[in-house]
Amino acid sequence: MSQAPIQSTPPAEPGPAGPIGPSQRVRLYRWLRLSRSVDLKQRDLTSAGEALFHMPTAGHEGIAALGLFLTDDDWTHVHYRSKALLVARGLDVPQYFHSLLSNADDDNLGRMMGCFHADPGKHIAPMVVPTGNHALHAVGVAQQLVEDAKRQGRENHAIVICGVGDGTTQQGEVLEAIAEAVRQKLPVLFYVEDNGFAISTQTRRNTFFDLPGGPADRFYGLPIHRFDGVDVWPELQGIGQVVRDVRDSQSPGLMVLRCERLTNHTNADDQRIYRTAEELDAAKETRDPVAIFRGKLIAQGDLEEADVAKLDAEIDEDVRVAA
Repeated sequence: MSQAPIQSTPPAEPGPAGPIGPSQRVRLYRWLRLSRSVDLKQRDLTSAGEALFHMPTAGHEGIAALGLFLTDDDWTHVHYRSKALLVARGLDVPQYFHSLLSNADDDNLGRMMGCFHADPGKHIAPMVVPTGNHALHAVGVAQQLVEDAKRQGRENHAIVICGVGDGTTQQGEVLEAIAEAVRQKLPVLFYVEDNGFAISTQTRRNTFFDLPGGPADRFYGLPIHRFDGVDVWPELQGIGQVVRDVRDSQSPGLMVLRCERLTNHTNADDQRIYRTAEELDAAKETRDPVAIFRGKLIAQGDLEEADVAKLDAEIDEDVRVAA
């Protein structure tokens, strides 16, 4: 089966400034569902012994919403659970499996950890294993974008997206990167995928955005914009506005998306040891971002249930072929 139905190309111009319409929401659902399908297939291949390592992303798909507002000129330095954003940026579906299996068709020739990607042509910077290290790289890229524009006598409209997890926010490189972006007034949008865990350690009240005394409003002078990454439907306008603010002001921004980790940290982890059965069951039943968005897509009349089922089946089949 052709891969064409599930390829995705980022918009050449900034995303919609007005209301998000049905076409954008259907596009976003395609990204969410494709990311989940790839993730499940990767899990199955790892369980079957075909791969050594898998970093699940189920529950974090809402980050794909950023893709609606990015341009071809923007650069992304993504968090390791940001597979859905990679989908939105157009990373070819077979690459998820070439990377997982470290085979000869892997763009990185098996030199990077499985599930870690890079695609310079799509402005996807190399994902790094030392968590947080890429935040400094992201600031460097933004600095170069600004300097190139000045040298060429033009305005810069590109931005850099830098993603981290809630645990990673406590790494010195992340704190240094945010501080330097503020000092130089660089167009970097830092986003935090907050699932409440740093592997098995709860992060509540232990981050710069969630202090011992309660949630923080600002960090290094930057407002902390908070969004629900589980039910991203009502958050689209707000997310888009933050992206536009960073682009228009050419200065840094900071957002936190509250996510739900629906699976183990990696295939080497068993979250049943440190999370109750009741908590895990409730998360799967009520906090699945793909299921929630799917339900609203049908309820709001963007697609009929039969059309969504057909789209799901096409995505699953294309992923099966790609793997």
